[in-house]
Amino acid sequence: DQIIKIIKEAEKIPVERDTFYNPLKLYSENIIGKIPFLNSVPFFQNLKWMKFKILLATPRRIGILNKHGQIGAGLFSLIDYFEQEESLDLMDWCIATCDQVKSVILFSKYCLANLNKKNIGISDDTATSVKLLQVLIEKKYNMQANFVRMQTVRNDYSQYDAVLLIGDDALKHYKFGMNGFANVIDLAKEWYEWQRHPFVFAVWACKKTLDDKLKQELKQLIESSLSKSEKDLGKVGNVLGKRIGLSYDESKEYLEGFNYRLGEKERMAMIVFKKLLYETKLKI
Repeated sequence: DQIIKIIKEAEKIPVERDTFYNPLKLYSENIIGKIPFLNSVPFFQNLKWMKFKILLATPRRIGILNKHGQIGAGLFSLIDYFEQEESLDLMDWCIATCDQVKSVILFSKYCLANLNKKNIGISDDTATSVKLLQVLIEKKYNMQANFVRMQTVRNDYSQYDAVLLIGDDALKHYKFGMNGFANVIDLAKEWYEWQRHPFVFAVWACKKTLDDKLKQELKQLIESSLSKSEKDLGKVGNVLGKRIGLSYDESKEYLEGFNYRLGEKERMAMIVFKKLLYETKLKI
């Protein structure tokens, strides 16, 4: 209790974590979940609001925390939104793309059509991308594969026939390659070539129980932050992009490939994907 008190007095979030540094329990309220990847930076670059504190967590972990009522608002993996939408209000923003995305990548020793019965290592960070991969394998290619969750700290991928990485890790390997995995498969591109719809990886949502006044303030702040960021996406993404190994122009091009507003095309794409999920019994 004393440690929690000291952390709160320092205006930080007390977080209980596991040995892999994944958040297990938050000792604070009014938390915004922030996906710690380059593609989420435009939302948060100019987002400053003292009524909420921002927690960096992978998509899957934000969903787990929200199941326990510990997230007030934030970017939710599409799968977690589908599973928890009774308790969430969908907002007007998303992380979506048409054609390639460059940061949801299957690195494979075989082409995608030859992965039947093969072992695929899955990043522990993903909630939605793994479901997209399963839908593609089962519905588009009429195959089955063995999926194994990998801890984030793992670096030895040689035991797998293919490896699914997301976010900045995938983006880095997309540029520099991965030894032993000659096939680089962009799942968003695979989806678009099959369905001719964009793919929505994450959506903004907030608790239904969140005070209406706070919801309205948050909406205004998100839109204001995003609008400022969109004026110079290269500058917005440059710092984190450099850490990954991207140039200014590469970061700018990457961020310009996303649609951050949830329009009719994105909503229709969500419906199509949800239907395919129901048709395909998926568990991992």
